[in-house]
Amino acid sequence: PRNLLIDHHRRLEREERRRLRLTVREIDPVDPGVRVAERDAMESALRRLPAMGRLALVLRYVDEYSVPEIARLIGRTESATHALLTRSREQLRTSFEGSDR
Repeated sequence: PRNLLIDHHRRLEREERRRLRLTVREIDPVDPGVRVAERDAMESALRRLPAMGRLALVLRYVDEYSVPEIARLIGRTESATHALLTRSREQLRTSFEGSDR
């Protein structure tokens, strides 16, 4: 049972990384030089997040799931999921602002 859970989370993380790469590549640059740099900085900042936080952010802002839906998918309470999203947004903001864009 434990190995099934680990495999499940690994599969979710692989799918999330693939979805993240596709999403970041879909950004339509207005000024290719500037937008590519921003896209690369955002992708790098996302990669530095813990896997569960990265997954929660992608589910919320890319896939547009609600907090209750995300909580159910990742096996956490709604309040824990809300806290995870808040922490992850702050970590992403800090990481993105600290990167060389």
